[in-house]
Formats: sequence, C-alpha cells, structure tokens
Amino acid sequence: MKIKKGMAFQKLAEKLDRPGYFTKVWLILGVALNLFVELLSRKSVVSLGKYVFLSPFTFLYNTTIILATLSIALIFRKRLFGLILVSILWIAIGITDSILLVFRTTPFTAQDLRLIEYALRISQKYLGPVGVVLIIVGAVIVLFALVLLYIIIAPGPTKGHRFKHITITMSCFFVVFSLTWLGNTIGMLSLHFSNIHDAYEEYGVPYCFSGTLLNTGISKPSDYGKERVDNILSQIGDYNKNPEITTAEEIAVVDKETSGSDVQTEPVATTQAPSETIEETEEEPWYIRAQQKVVKPRKDNKVNIIAVQLESFYDLQKNSSVQYDKDPTPFMHTLMRQCSSGYVSVPSIGAGTANTEFEMLTSMNMQSFGPGEYPYKTILNKKTCESAPYVLKNLGYRAHAIHNNDATFYERNHVFSNLGFDTFTSMEYMYDLTYTENGWPEDTCLIPYIMDTLTSDEEPDFIYTISVQGHGPYPEKSILDDPVIRVQWIDDKLADQKDAFEYYANQAYEMDQMVADLVESLRSFEEPVMLLLFGDHLPGLTIDEDHLEGFGLYETPYAVWTNYEMPRIVENLEAFQVIPYMMSRLDIHEGFIYRLHQKHLEDRRNAGEDWTVEDEEQYLKELEVIEYDILYGDQIAYDGELPFVATDLQMGIHPIEITDVYSKENVLIVSGNGFNDYSVIYVDDDPLDTICVSSKSLLAIDYKPGDEEEQIIKVGQVGVDSVVLGYTDAYSYKYDINEVVEIIHQNLGHTD
Repeated sequence: MKIKKGMAFQKLAEKLDRPGYFTKVWLILGVALNLFVELLSRKSVVSLGKYVFLSPFTFLYNTTIILATLSIALIFRKRLFGLILVSILWIAIGITDSILLVFRTTPFTAQDLRLIEYALRISQKYLGPVGVVLIIVGAVIVLFALVLLYIIIAPGPTKGHRFKHITITMSCFFVVFSLTWLGNTIGMLSLHFSNIHDAYEEYGVPYCFSGTLLNTGISKPSDYGKERVDNILSQIGDYNKNPEITTAEEIAVVDKETSGSDVQTEPVATTQAPSETIEETEEEPWYIRAQQKVVKPRKDNKVNIIAVQLESFYDLQKNSSVQYDKDPTPFMHTLMRQCSSGYVSVPSIGAGTANTEFEMLTSMNMQSFGPGEYPYKTILNKKTCESAPYVLKNLGYRAHAIHNNDATFYERNHVFSNLGFDTFTSMEYMYDLTYTENGWPEDTCLIPYIMDTLTSDEEPDFIYTISVQGHGPYPEKSILDDPVIRVQWIDDKLADQKDAFEYYANQAYEMDQMVADLVESLRSFEEPVMLLLFGDHLPGLTIDEDHLEGFGLYETPYAVWTNYEMPRIVENLEAFQVIPYMMSRLDIHEGFIYRLHQKHLEDRRNAGEDWTVEDEEQYLKELEVIEYDILYGDQIAYDGELPFVATDLQMGIHPIEITDVYSKENVLIVSGNGFNDYSVIYVDDDPLDTICVSSKSLLAIDYKPGDEEEQIIKVGQVGVDSVVLGYTDAYSYKYDINEVVEIIHQNLGHTD
C-alpha cells in the first residue's frame, strides 16, 4: 500500500531525511517525552516544575537518555516509524508507571516485565472487566496503527550513510554512560536505591527504569576473593553464644497445680529500642502469658518454629491521617506489649511480597541486588542457596510452606524447592476456602493447615505461612454490609479514600482475629512452639510518612510469641535479621549468613551508642561478600561447591490419593482423599470436565469407557493458570459393563 507524495506522513518522513530537520525534531521530542513521563509520575505540574528547575542536571541527564534511545531511529530506513516506535515505548512506560503508583505505591520497573503473567492474572481485581477490555483494545489499536504506519511510509535513502548513523547512535549512548559516571562520581546520581519510590522522585523515571533493566544480581565486590571470605568466616566461625537465649532445655512452664505460682518474665532492655516505646498495661488477656497446660520439651530438645507473613499488615492506630471507632488490631497490640517485639524494616511498600519473603527466608539483603529486582524470578529460579529451611533441616527439622493463594505466583512451586522446603500447601491443596468481598481467600483457613502440619510428622517443624487476605485493591466505594470497624475521622486530603481505608481496616481486623485464634490453638499444643508474626509491607493506600507515629513507610510490626516463658526483648530489626535473631534465641548458630547476623546483632547491642555508621557499613559489606560468594561467586565458603540440593517438593502436607474408581456408561466416579475444586480427573493423560462432589469424591460426565484395555486414571491439581501442580499415583481401571448404578449412588452419598 502506497500513499501519495503530498500526504502528511510522507512529507514528514521526507523532511526527517534531512539532518538539520531530524535534529530539531529529535531534540524537541526528547524534551517533550521526558516532561510527559515525569508529569505522569509526579501527577502535578507544580511537582514537575520543581523537579525541572531545582534539579536541572538530573532533568537534562534523563532527557539525554531518551535522546539516545530516539537516535536509534537513524538506523531505520523509515526514520519516522523509528521515532514513533521509541516514543510509544516511553509513553507506555510513563502510563504504566502512573497506573501502578495508584494501586501499589511502588513505581514501574523493568523487573515487572518478568511478572507480566501474574499482573494479567490479578488485573481484573484492580481494573475490573471493563478496564481490562479497554487496555486490550487499546493495545490492539496501537499495534494495528504501527503496522499500518510501517506499510504506508516509504523508506528514505540510506546508502552510504549507515556507518555514520550507527556512529552517531553509539556516540549518544557514550555520552549517556559518561554522564552516568559523572553523576555518580559527584553524587548527583546513585547506583543503589534504598527506597525505589524516592529514587524515582529524585533521579527521574528514565534513569531509574533503565537502571532496573540493566542492573541485576549482585555486583562483584572489589575485594572479593579467598582471603576476604576466609577473613569474614574466621570472625564468625566460633560464634555460638547469646546471653539472652532461651533453649528448649531451659523452657519454663506454668503448672499452677504443681508449682503453686506463675513464672514471671521481666522485660529485657536493649540498646536498639523502637522509636516509640511499647508500654505495659495493667490488665491483659489471660491467654497471652497464662499456661493451663504444661509444655513438654521434645526428646531432641528442639522447638517448632512458625512464621506467619501477614499480607499488607501494619499498625493502623499509629497513622494520624485516619481514626477508627475502635482498635482494628487489638490482639497484635497485646502481643507487642507482652512479647518480644518491635518493627521490622521491609524492602518494599504497597507490593513486593516476594522480596520481603526472600529476605526472611535467605537472610540476604535486597539492597545488594539490582533496583526493583525479584530474586525469585532471576537467580532463585535456577539455583539453591543457604536458607532457613536448609539450615534447620541439617538439625533434623522438616520445612513446610503454606499459602492461601496460587502456588505458581512468583513461581513459588519451583523456588521453594530451591529454598529447601519439603512440602508446600497452596490454595490448590486446600478445601472449603472462604473469600473476601474483593475475591481473596480469607486467612482463617490457614490455622487448621498449620496445626495439621505440626502433627504430620515426628520431626520438629519449620513452617513458613504466607497470608493473602489483606491484599488490595481496596474498593473506593463501600462493599461491606455491616463493617465491624468504621472510619471515625479522615484527613480531608483522603476523603475520597474513606471507604478504601475502612475496607482495609476490616480485613486487618479479621487478620488480627485469625492471629488470636492461632495463638489460642498453639497455646494448648503439647510441644514447644515459637511463633513469629509480621507484616510483609504497608498496604497500597495513600499513607503519608509524616503522619506515621514511631515507624516509617518501610516498617511493619512484628511479635514473637511462645507457648513457654521467654524473656521479652524489644528491638527493631531488618527483615533479613529476623530469622537469625529467632535462631539465636533457640541457641541455633548454623549457617554462615545466620552467624554473621547474630554476631552483628550482639556487637550492636554491646556497643550501644558507640555503634557507628561505619560499623554498620562494614557489616553490610561483609554480608554482600558472602551473598555474592553463595549466589554468583566461587562458593569459597563451601570449598567450591554448594551443599544444598533442591528438594523433591511435595505439594500439600498429605498426598492426594485415589482409592477406587467406578463408572456407568459415560459417568466416572473417582473416590479418594484430598480432592477440591482444583482437582481434575485424567484418563490416559486426557483431562475430563470434573465436578468436585466432596473431598472424597470426584465426578466426570464426559467419560468414554475403554473397550477391553485398562485405562490409567489420575487426578491432577490444576491451578487457575492451567499449570498442573501434581498428580496422584496412577490407578489402573478396566470398564465393567456389569457395574450397577447403586454403587455410584452410594459413592455420592445417596440412598434413594
């Protein structure tokens, strides 16, 4: 398809073949795109103006990045198409960033492209069916327009100019790299973002997005080598003490009938207290400290360890922008007053659950990685590393993961194998789930699976539980019939989000009630248990740090409860320090990274006010060396070979099984255990439309009996993304025409 020479596109295309005209368009377009992208990010002309005039170097530098990408159009025979294509990419980045900032607070990064399949899966919850359709239609229109544009634009002359144009493009990128070096040298830019949201505000969208695209993994430390690693290991090699530990052998329990008195535990003062001291109250619920049952130490002197990661959980009472008619999380506040507690620094806000989870399970610092990176989607997808499950398994523990959401989200069904978990119970292996008004599974279902896991084997257990109830979006219009928690007052600036805050507060209240019920269940458990409770990040709501009392945007509350008496320590921690801290209180000092953290925490407590910024930086540098050695280096710490072998991850704490099969004509009944709505019957590897009758019965009505040959029957657990997470053992079945319908009725529980 050709167009006449006088048409607008063709005229513009011809003008762009002139060097002078191309330069003018190139410069204007570069500045315009930068202004457009930053305006979408900052959502205010005033904020954009402050950025342009108060940070001229940064603005011009980001413009240079866009100009460098636009210069690629010189290589195209159709320059106009090249300019439009690159411009659309920058516009798409700006629009996506603006949308994500509304829903999750965290800006758009290149690493989000690795999560596109998950974004598509939950987009309907955020945008609704109409929003999803509009985005799809818009994308199709843009794609069609690009194809049409490419067809109608005639190619310009390139003969004899290709080398010159490539040289110009390379020169543009050389200028960008030079300015990057200069900016980092003089402190105008930074390669590491401690707060990615603030980094986008300070350094600009083009630079930060490009950084998340090019900067991944852990950079090789300048002093990395055998001597450096050996030096670090020598400092922590014999570390095996903590003056405040409580071992299983020292467990003190309350037995009023035999001892006649309660064991009292006084708070233990520390040098690293929370910003706002947690005060004791005169009266507290009896079920926190009082023990009605003697907790017996295990024969192996081990303590079961449970961690519960609460989705988007934070201290609502300490956000002065919103006031509620009652405390939304009273039980967690009681725990924080009576148990070891504080605030935990997490690597994200509004989203990024997997990165908090990564820090907790590996005790590695996300700041060591590229900005916005998800190690679950990069390095941990393909290799093992030192982790809490591996360290504890070496001591005889069994490691379990529980999550009331999709198993494939963040590819946990693969990553948990590389982290050393033995079992993973996801929503596809749960029965009778209930859901919130916005479609997420409620957390109360987690309790029976935690308790079942504790009694599923003889070994001590490490159970990592990930909740999902508090997940956004938070509806802007009330969808609760009779909310327990109501917003009593809200800042005028947030008036349009009143219903969203109220909805979130009611989810937090139910999560708090789940925690109370879990503690009640564990309180009467016969074996010693240490329970960690913490929020993974703040919710994706408009929360002003200036209105938070005693903690920041990247801090959530944590508490450590035990069903035996343990001294109370109040201390703020990084997410990557929490599990080492818990292990130290159980006199567990295994694993290089874990001992490094334990030594640091003790050194920091002992130093008190004498602990310096330089001391902290030295500690983090040592941590990065060990992290690099394990994940990307020569594994010097392990004599050149990691000892961690990926586990054969079992989905579900109990294997799903087939016990019998019946059929009548085209109806197939499968009996067994552990079935749910995700169970699908397979006959000779072909899936059938399956109805879950109960946890013990499945039915398919599109069954085609085999003539004389045996058929292989299996049941697969299939997620919403159609990934089969696991199969039952094969069951050989041969159709028998003499099977009677009464057998089928009996299997279904009918008598008539």
